[in-house]
Amino acid sequence: MSGFHHFQTNGVSDPVPEKHRIDETFQCFWHWPQCQDLHCNDFFYGYNLSRHLQEKHGIHGSDKDHVFCLWNSCYLELNKESLTRHVEEKHLKIVHPCGCGKEFSRRDTLNRHRREKQH
Repeated sequence: MSGFHHFQTNGVSDPVPEKHRIDETFQCFWHWPQCQDLHCNDFFYGYNLSRHLQEKHGIHGSDKDHVFCLWNSCYLELNKESLTRHVEEKHLKIVHPCGCGKEFSRRDTLNRHRREKQH
């Protein structure tokens, strides 16, 4: 575990986005539907994000079901299959490094790079 990361909740973006690894600990800023002024606040490892969303926030159903991202009042509508990837990339700023030194915001892009470059 590299450390814990608390993100600003005032909606102001950092001029230079931080980069984080999937094995770091994060605080959940998923808003409770019953009260938009409160968020979850649970802690989880980045690699457990999907399980956290399923178990704590009831994100279930078909991959093609439409869901709303309730992370810090994002409200983006997307397919369920894209939610974890969206939160990792846009909200947690997780990067997936390759041994060659390149970093990718998406795990599937890293895997494609490794196949093509035979890393």
